[in-house]
Amino acid sequence: MCCFITTRETIYYSSVPLKEFTYYTDRTISEAVRSTLAIPIAFTPNRVRIDGITHHMMDGGITNNTSIVPLKQFSDCVIGITSKFYPKIRKRVNLFTGFTQTFQAMRRSSLYYQQEDADLWIEVDVKDSEVFGGVKELEYCEQCGYDAVMEYTKRNLLDGIIK
Repeated sequence: MCCFITTRETIYYSSVPLKEFTYYTDRTISEAVRSTLAIPIAFTPNRVRIDGITHHMMDGGITNNTSIVPLKQFSDCVIGITSKFYPKIRKRVNLFTGFTQTFQAMRRSSLYYQQEDADLWIEVDVKDSEVFGGVKELEYCEQCGYDAVMEYTKRNLLDGIIK
């Protein structure tokens, strides 16, 4: 999922048709990945030519952080997972910390409304990580995600919610 910068319209790269959403099935995987990684200021927007027009693309997470609604077309249950970050209190704010805090605020705002569309929503506590970390950060976040899903499953199996 990515977004046209000029119109802020969310679009999807998909191998199958999506009802009620703008999607493209004829684009390359590299274009889709590059477009979804573009966060203005941090990463240069990707230039994509569609229907004879050059568009600048940015990460769709800026306008819509999850693909819950389109995924509901293909499944009976959609699980949303988000990470809970704890911003470190900093005495000095620079361009990077300002960007990081702005990005997290936008993300939280976007997710607030999208939780209603998920059949199940799991929040993963990743308090000991940085938003833009390296390989160790990714491994830590992956383990936190696994632990959160296992804890949720265990708690709800005991309560009889999940059968």
